[in-house]
Amino acid sequence: MSRTQLENANLSDTRLAGTNFNQAPLQGATLRYADLSMADLQGANVAKADFQGAIFAVTRAVAPNQFIQTQPDISISARVKGVDFTAARNLDQRQLAYICAQGGRHPRCP
Repeated sequence: MSRTQLENANLSDTRLAGTNFNQAPLQGATLRYADLSMADLQGANVAKADFQGAIFAVTRAVAPNQFIQTQPDISISARVKGVDFTAARNLDQRQLAYICAQGGRHPRCP
């Protein structure tokens, strides 16, 4: 899907784990609640894309007797290094923390 025209596409609630979106034009796409774990977004244009509830990384379930939450498993997470999320929409704090930690770009990244 790296060269597919996906501008304004509705990809809500889809399982896109492992999809190659490298260099894909995703401007204005709706990715609400989409599973993007292991997806390659490097070089994709995500301006005005809607990421509400989108999953960038799979986290291990916390056992009932475990009070410390583990970090997302990087081996099953989206590749976002260098991706500019400045104009992306509906990113929550958890998504922004992941994007910043993995080298994505956003004004709220340190």
